[in-house]
Amino acid sequence: MTHLFNRLPSEYTDRLFCCYANKDQELLVARITNIPGWRLERVIFPGERFLFEAPSSAILEIHRNSPQGPTCSESLPCAYLSVAGLGKFSGATSPSSVNGSSITPRAAAPQTTLKI
Repeated sequence: MTHLFNRLPSEYTDRLFCCYANKDQELLVARITNIPGWRLERVIFPGERFLFEAPSSAILEIHRNSPQGPTCSESLPCAYLSVAGLGKFSGATSPSSVNGSSITPRAAAPQTTLKI
């Protein structure tokens, strides 16, 4: 299993605990690259759930293999992937689709500190 985690810089206090499920029958690569000074990259196997912590402004990119090489097939705001009760929802209002299943944004949840 390949993964790359850098600890979130301390200035990101608006963190979300998120989940992405790979419901496809192929390997996917999940990446967050839009946060200065921080990067996340992980291979997600078919049927695997990927739990992670990210700033509320983070965008999760899902990369798939194609005949032209790896391509970004989805870009999902982490606010849509937030797990209820374990993170702070930043207020997006429309649902998103993750691999064919509907993800509905959660209402504001109490801020919880997650210690790993």
